[in-house]
Amino acid sequence: MPMFKVNVGVGHPDGGNLFPVDAVVDTESAHSVLPASLLADLNVSPLQELGFILADGSRVRYGFGIARFEIDGKERPCPVVFGPGDKYLLGKTALGIFNLKVDHGKECLLPQETLSLSWGGNPGSSKSTGQSILEMFDELHRSAPEGAFDALPTDGARNYKHYLYGFTKDED
Repeated sequence: MPMFKVNVGVGHPDGGNLFPVDAVVDTESAHSVLPASLLADLNVSPLQELGFILADGSRVRYGFGIARFEIDGKERPCPVVFGPGDKYLLGKTALGIFNLKVDHGKECLLPQETLSLSWGGNPGSSKSTGQSILEMFDELHRSAPEGAFDALPTDGARNYKHYLYGFTKDED
C-alpha cells in the first residue's frame, strides 16, 4: 500500500500545548508509533510495556500509553507506542477514533461516512445482504466446485467427538 504523511498534533492527554509532527499513515499498523524521546519531552508516560511483532517478523517490546492527538482541528486521546527515534506512524486505531478513512489515490484522510458495527456476518463486510443465514449457506453451497463435499463424512453430528477429538467412532 502506498503511504503518505499527514500533520498531527501530539500532546499530553490532560491538555497543554500540541507538538506538530508529520506522521506516515500506516494502515498495516494497529497503533500509532511515536519516538519515546518525543513522548517523554511531552511528559507522556507509558502505562505498560507490550510485545509487538514487526513487519519483518522480529519481536520487540515497547512502552504503550495514551497521548492526545489533533487532526484537522479535532482532538482525541489515542493509544500510542513509544517507539524508536525515527518512527512517526499514524495507525488504524487512531484513524478509527477520529472516524477517518484513507484515500490512497489522493493521499489524504477523509471523514468516514458510515461506520460498520458487526455483530456477526462476514468480517470486513459493512453491508447487510438482507439474506437469512440459510440463504447465505445455500448460496455458498451452490458456489462450491462440483464434488467439493464428496469426501466429507455424513455422520458428523453423531460422531463429532471422533472427528474433533479422536474418540472411537459410533457405528449404526
